Amino acid sequence: MRTGNNRYLFYITTILLMFLICSCSGKQKRLSEIPKAEFSNSYEDVWNALEELVIKDLYCVPKKIDKKNGILETEWVYRFDTEGDMRWMIVGKVKKTGDGVVVIMDKIKERPDTSMERRRRYDRQDAAPEDPSRRAGWKIQEIPLVEIRGLYDSLSRKLSN
Repeated sequence: MRTGNNRYLFYITTILLMFLICSCSGKQKRLSEIPKAEFSNSYEDVWNALEELVIKDLYCVPKKIDKKNGILETEWVYRFDTEGDMRWMIVGKVKKTGDGVVVIMDKIKERPDTSMERRRRYDRQDAAPEDPSRRAGWKIQEIPLVEIRGLYDSLSRKLSN
């Protein structure tokens, strides 16, 4: 009898561990896909160029500016285009390295659920809790690398002036 309980506990622990590993690996995969750029300019120059690009040129409202730790995050920018509502934000990280300064920029874009998707979501009574962006009715959209590389190109042009 005791052996059966130990086996049951082993199976449950294994399943939970596999779930934890899978859920963590998805986040790491997303971060590894984000391109980065290295600049030979000073940290101060790169930070100022990034701040100017995101806040002044792209008209983003800053949510978090931490120059000491190299983090720049914007509020959501809402837009309506031919495909409907959309919101996006930019997260930038600047880190000093031995050879120069590394910049990592990510653009997060979301679109609202369609009315049918919302209805199906609210029809499910016993569904597990979803992440907050899904509860709010927004879905993360894939950003083409060309868009993110465009941000790096703009930053390079600012630093070369």
